[in-house]
Amino acid sequence: MNDPLIGHTLGDYLIENRIGQGGMGVVYGARQISLDRAVAIKILPAELCADREYVDRFLREARAAAQLNHPNIIQVFDAGVAENIYFIVMEFVDGRNLSQTLREHGAFAEREALHVIQQASVGLAFAHSMGIVHRDVKPENIMATRSGLVKIGDLGLAKWKPNEYEIALTATGSTMGTPFYIAPEQIRGAKDIDARADVYSLGMTLFHLLAGRPAFGEGTAAEIMACHLSLPLPSLRSLRPEISADTARLVAAMTAKDPADRIQGMDEVAENLAMMLGHSSARTPRRGLRAPAEKKRQGTDEIFSRILSTGIRGVFAGIVGLLIALAVILVWKKARPRPAPPALSPPSADLTPSSSTNAPSRASSKPKPSPPKTAVAPIPPTPKAAAPTATPPKTTP
Repeated sequence: MNDPLIGHTLGDYLIENRIGQGGMGVVYGARQISLDRAVAIKILPAELCADREYVDRFLREARAAAQLNHPNIIQVFDAGVAENIYFIVMEFVDGRNLSQTLREHGAFAEREALHVIQQASVGLAFAHSMGIVHRDVKPENIMATRSGLVKIGDLGLAKWKPNEYEIALTATGSTMGTPFYIAPEQIRGAKDIDARADVYSLGMTLFHLLAGRPAFGEGTAAEIMACHLSLPLPSLRSLRPEISADTARLVAAMTAKDPADRIQGMDEVAENLAMMLGHSSARTPRRGLRAPAEKKRQGTDEIFSRILSTGIRGVFAGIVGLLIALAVILVWKKARPRPAPPALSPPSADLTPSSSTNAPSRASSKPKPSPPKTAVAPIPPTPKAAAPTATPPKTTP
């Protein structure tokens, strides 16, 4: 089908070819005439220009993205309207998005997926630090250059925070985001969407890269959203047993249903992924990052080692405390003064043999005075009885 915009000039930009379609419009390859450089132009479809809500959302993308100058974010150069056509001019990325790579090559190798998501998390962490929440993180919005540099694009659903940039569509509580990766709180229409929604969507993207399919990919959009709200995350290792337990835990920690149970910041995701990949400058957990408890299931070796080591340290501290207490008791028993043994009484003059005369008495600590000795007269020997004299037998006359 012929596209009337190809070969058309919009201000300083010559449109050369159609690249694809994003969440907010059609993307074209173009050349900036004044600087003779390749750029990408996103144009809001004509049928949507009459809708003020879409126009506001489209212009909001330009405001938000123009604030972000980071290697892992697609740079916005210009925005405007010409001939009643609204457009945004962005840097041209020589590469493909993750959705295209998945369609052509299937699931990613584990380390490759972690490397891609780590770069994406760094870019998103920077956006969050600028007060911008993407709210539509998905494989289509993550580009990889030929050199392997990953860039986040399509900030059309970004939430700008300060209040002057809040728009009416947020107040309506309308559902935004892609059903395969959307956070539960977005489905519920929560108004206070924050960076944790991006953590969830990036976790679902990581699941897709590793499993080769979305976590919840079957059924209508409503059915898929219901799965995000109520069904547990499918077991990643049952789909790919070679995936490490650390990576599986990370995905689970990023995709907890309750935002309070997730990893709380994208910078924490980036740091822990860097540790898993072995190229982080930090060797200990960063202070100020929330370490979820067991139900929060953080996901990486660093995160879960913190959780486990915290519990082990508590048990170990209790054991050590008990041992110290026992040692103090033993030392106290050995060091305390012992009472002096009672003095032994002098031997009794009683001549009657008795088992008690040879043992000291413990009935009293004070020895009783011995009775005065009395002289005992020796007992004279009993005279032997005289031997009877033999009487001669009488004779009968």
